Amino acid sequence: MKEQTRLNFVFLLAFIFCCQLVEDYGISWDETWHRKHGHENLAYVLKVFNLDEYFSIHKNVGELQLGEGGYAAFFDTICAALEGIIGFDDTRSVYIMRHCLTFLIYFFSVIVFYFFLKNFFNSQIYAIAGSMFYFLHPRLFSHGFFNLKDSIAMSLVALFLLPTLFMHNSGKYKHCLFAGIISGLAITARIPLVFLPLLVVSLMLFASFQQNSSIVIKRTLFNSFIFISLVIISTYAFWPIIWESPLDSLKNIFFNMKNHKWDGNNFFFGAYIKPTNLPWYYLPTWIAITTPISYLILFLIGVFYNVKNTFSKLNGKKIFEQFMLTGFFAPLIIIIVSNATLYDGWRHTFFVYPFMCFIMTQGFIYFSKILYPRRKNHKYLFEAIILLTILSGPIYQIVKLHPNQQVYFNLLVGSDPMQNFEGDYWGLSNKQGLEWIVDNDKRDIITIVTLNSVPSSKNRHILKTEDRIRLRFIKRDVGTPFSEINGDYYMTNFRGDFDGYKEMQKGISFPYNACVHSVKVGDMTIMGVYDLNKKL
Repeated sequence: MKEQTRLNFVFLLAFIFCCQLVEDYGISWDETWHRKHGHENLAYVLKVFNLDEYFSIHKNVGELQLGEGGYAAFFDTICAALEGIIGFDDTRSVYIMRHCLTFLIYFFSVIVFYFFLKNFFNSQIYAIAGSMFYFLHPRLFSHGFFNLKDSIAMSLVALFLLPTLFMHNSGKYKHCLFAGIISGLAITARIPLVFLPLLVVSLMLFASFQQNSSIVIKRTLFNSFIFISLVIISTYAFWPIIWESPLDSLKNIFFNMKNHKWDGNNFFFGAYIKPTNLPWYYLPTWIAITTPISYLILFLIGVFYNVKNTFSKLNGKKIFEQFMLTGFFAPLIIIIVSNATLYDGWRHTFFVYPFMCFIMTQGFIYFSKILYPRRKNHKYLFEAIILLTILSGPIYQIVKLHPNQQVYFNLLVGSDPMQNFEGDYWGLSNKQGLEWIVDNDKRDIITIVTLNSVPSSKNRHILKTEDRIRLRFIKRDVGTPFSEINGDYYMTNFRGDFDGYKEMQKGISFPYNACVHSVKVGDMTIMGVYDLNKKL
């Protein structure tokens, strides 16, 4: 009990510390859309329940486009409601609030994931190990503050696993209720998570048939009915966009997602590739190059351990282990085989990471036992030393890269991964560029020419009001000569402009020979600010 109390205190300190980091992150591509969509959802809900006349703040909100998408609708609606209730009058406060809520859900999922692992492995040190693998992934750590779709979906999967384990172990219907509600919420965040209820029902049925008991099978069929019913009800309840025509809307959303039209290209191994024409190894590659190598090694050991156990006699625990292995591989295989539209790395499939962390934990256990098979005294001391050694690298990277952990790459891709892969495609580092400009240029009006103007201009909303109103933005398309554009600064994160990145590295041609500020991560320059009035 004392150990758990101390651990709770450590979790509390970690939460308080991380809360201090919230203001450091910029605004990504999708965040203004999510805010707008949240207001539309809230206005629609109030209208459906005839409450709109009591909330004047939503009278001028646009109409909700039913059946066309709308991921993370529940989260966006809650944010919109809080924005109205609290009465924020400044966009900076709004986006910091949204980042706080995103992180709150992420951190809560870390704690629940810890209890999930503790219940399964019956070991505190193994639960700490797995939950830290989940929490201290450098790239996903930053997403836990700003990513309103993919991080939320991943967090909901982590939350989903605990009641699923209880449901598997006890067969009590109350756990079906919790698992069903969370599963429905997860589907509204990312529709591919519809595989979760299918996977769970398969687990329940397979486990019950293994016991070869008519009573157990009947109870399982009843629990499956309760579970699926709650999934359907919660999906419908938490997704206003499908209320008028659920089946047609879900079908449209699914096919729109699979064949999503995106005008951009993926920068992959030094070439631009259409998102509809990706090689099968696109997802495995991104997972491999953006996950700490020590984590990858533990994952491979865990996969080996699971495959080896496949040929041994099955019991309830081993069946659940195969469930977790399937939870990682099945959605990736389905996405690859169906040739779904993907872009921006593996963010669309972050939801498989909790399954991956479970397998990594198995690898950690197996690895520890191989190194020290006969430990008796100093229980867990050896595992603690190994764990601290494994986590030291990821922790160092999180500290070193802050607040740009979203561009973390491991050593597999060299010192400058932007030679072959996209860097800060979220555009968060534009916040740092804008902050430098307003701090160092005291003119009343400052004109900024930007590549990919969406994230750069949106990041003004997280600046102080007096700085925000001084900025004007002009968009520059790739290939447009600088002689045709007038402005004070050129700001770019080089997304979709590898030729510009190569010119910047040479530092000879204008405006790259007039750099006044840049954000570097190793040998990568993820964002640069160039003085257009300083032609050399």
